[in-house]
Amino acid sequence: MKKNEPKPENVAFSKRLKKVLFDLDITQAEFAEKTSISTSVISKMMNSAGGFNGNVHTAIAKAYPQVDIAWLIGNGKETAVEEDYIKISKDEIIKKLQEENQRLWKLIMGNNNNPSTQTGAFGV
Repeated sequence: MKKNEPKPENVAFSKRLKKVLFDLDITQAEFAEKTSISTSVISKMMNSAGGFNGNVHTAIAKAYPQVDIAWLIGNGKETAVEEDYIKISKDEIIKKLQEENQRLWKLIMGNNNNPSTQTGAFGV
């Protein structure tokens, strides 16, 4: 490893953190605000320059409990199964989709129509 080259674990953490922000559709500023991590520390993490420690891990875990911190930090591994980093069950996904379906029906049809009595693509 060259003198100015980032450590492999920092690069791996940076890639995972970028994936989390992308998948959650949030900006670095939004992430900083919700986690109370300074923007300068987030910038270091995003650029593979370090900056992450136990306090950062705790702040992320509190702000985003659905993110698997062990996956984010690599759990001693440089690679991890990326599909498994969000901790949400299939039942929770179905429930959230059903809630969103009802919300959309209210927007489309108005509050007078009940989506459970509707038929068609959205009323399943």
